[in-house]
Amino acid sequence: MLNNENSIRKICYSFALFPLTFSISILTFYIHGHIILGYWNISAINPSDMYLYNFYTSITMLSFLATFFTFFIWFLILPIYLLKTKKKLSYKPIKVTTAIYLVAFILIISNVFTFSMD
Repeated sequence: MLNNENSIRKICYSFALFPLTFSISILTFYIHGHIILGYWNISAINPSDMYLYNFYTSITMLSFLATFFTFFIWFLILPIYLLKTKKKLSYKPIKVTTAIYLVAFILIISNVFTFSMD
């Protein structure tokens, strides 16, 4: 499975779907909170009072856990990809997946994540 550089690239991109799902779900929940309340500083309310909380919490928690575990697998597969594609190295999968994981990490340490997990 990891012999072909194309399959490794597909695995890297498929692992990047989890942090992308996490980022979209948490940002959508935050934007819905803004639309309902009418202002951006929504940390003053309890998010479980919002009517879509249960739906967003399940998606956010599942994608967060998947992001956490796939990050380590992605981190192990990345050197394999670099070794397999030494001669004709393509940085696009590395840049795209790193950017997606970086956005997810920034959201995890932001107030958006702490608000949604209250």
